[in-house]
Amino acid sequence: DLDTAEQAAQKASREDLDTLRDVLGRIRDHAASGPDNWETFNRLDAQFHQVLAKMGENPLVQANLKTVHENVHTYFQQYLPFSRALLDRNIRDLTGILAAVEKGDAESAGAFARAHVNRFAGLMKQGKDRE
Repeated sequence: DLDTAEQAAQKASREDLDTLRDVLGRIRDHAASGPDNWETFNRLDAQFHQVLAKMGENPLVQANLKTVHENVHTYFQQYLPFSRALLDRNIRDLTGILAAVEKGDAESAGAFARAHVNRFAGLMKQGKDRE
């Protein structure tokens, strides 16, 4: 549910924001150290989205995201070539989501989240279509 980012922007506590910043910091650290696999990235990316869903206080979305992230790594590995450019794009997306949530800007948070999901879904579709 892409409204999760919007809900998070409206409901975020200081502690929630600190947790989201920490996860994004770990993603950046992973990228800076020259990541060589999707596994660590996927785990950290899933944590970011799980924290966001928790902030939105929707248990159904949290459960769905957990299932998605437990399974999506297979598709990432198959259809998205792990690259520095892709990782940097993801970090820019997550940074935009976080900035909007920090400002309490639900509209922007939702727009960043929709663009992020659409971008990566499109990239996976392109990879699948090349098979």
